[in-house]
Amino acid sequence: MNLRRHKSFVRFWIASTASYFGTYITSLALQVLVVVNLHGTAVDVGWVNASGWLPYVLLGLAVGVLIDRIHRKLVLVVTDIGRGILLTMICLTAVFDVISIGWLMVIMILFGILSIFNDAAYQSLVPEIVPRPLLIRANARLEQSAEVAETSGLSHKRKRVFRKWSMTIENIYSDGENNAINNINMWKKTNRKDLKMLDFEKG
Repeated sequence: MNLRRHKSFVRFWIASTASYFGTYITSLALQVLVVVNLHGTAVDVGWVNASGWLPYVLLGLAVGVLIDRIHRKLVLVVTDIGRGILLTMICLTAVFDVISIGWLMVIMILFGILSIFNDAAYQSLVPEIVPRPLLIRANARLEQSAEVAETSGLSHKRKRVFRKWSMTIENIYSDGENNAINNINMWKKTNRKDLKMLDFEKG
């Protein structure tokens, strides 16, 4: 059995890989934004980062229960579009010169809420689009993509950031746009034949 036969997974894998790169690039871009553009301290960076993780602490258990009652692909698409809008808001607040640590914390809390729903749906979707014998291999491919994105994405971003600070906002916006476009494409291109093939193999 070959993963390439399951086109739904291949599209999901491509979209996830693109999203991984955007996520790791944005994580560094936000730190640069706080330190360089807002003249913040290490404490400010810590507050902004903590804001993104706060929803995981407060809502983790509840989201795990709710996600089983919602269409997972719809959750993935909606949450990624929402996160793209939030990242665009960071750009707009910077353009109109109203950006601040407080605004970033509020946006990152909302970003974290969407992310926790996205992560829960992501983990539950793979078994639906890949037959059980291929689950280990499919998860391994996704983890490998994440590791490559974390390593090469951050390395590439460091070179760009220290070369030109003004690219920070542009990269945050690009990540939001990238998340939305890739997941809309995944949603539109999902082929019902793949699901029928999966049902046949499970049967």
